[in-house]
Parts: sequence; structure tokens; C-alpha cells
Amino acid sequence: MKTVTVEYRTRKHYCHCCDQKIENPKTSEVRDFNFSKDSCLEWLSQEHWITEAEYEDELNQTIKEFVYETIGFFATSSSTKIIIDNHELEKVKKFVLEEVVA
Repeated sequence: MKTVTVEYRTRKHYCHCCDQKIENPKTSEVRDFNFSKDSCLEWLSQEHWITEAEYEDELNQTIKEFVYETIGFFATSSSTKIIIDNHELEKVKKFVLEEVVA
């Protein structure tokens, strides 16, 4: 099964244990998260991906929401900020267009 790997970093800004903002938050090392066609289709049906692909701005926004929400749910906590470079989102966009929409 084909997948696309997204590199991301995290930064924790708030500590729920202490109930305080972290003064000097540290950025994590690069981490990887894999997306498959199945994970794309679990989030949005193929018909909806096809509809989103008709308009580049909408597709870009949908890809961004999909990637951030998926990584946020499976790989981080609610108090952690996810940092992803735009070229990583472009990899997912290319994957969706080639493997899900096509």
C-alpha cells in the first residue's frame, strides 16, 4: 500500500499539570507520520476529495485541516502545537491527487 510520510515537529506551550504557560517552549526533533489512501478516505469520501480538488484554495485548506487534525488526534496532545512546513503539505496534496482523486 502506498503512503506519504509527513515530517513535523511539536512544541508544547502550556502545561496542564501546572496550569501555566511554558515560558521557553522547546521544539521537538523531526517526527514522521504516514498517510495512506485509506486514512484519506476515512477522513473524507472519495467524492468529497474529488469535489475539493476542483478548487485549489479549497483543496489546500482541506489538506491542511486533514493533516493537522489527523496528526493532532493520533500523535500529540491538545496542549501541543504542531509545526509542519508547507512543502510537507504539498506532498500530501500530490498524494491525494494521484492516489485518491485519480
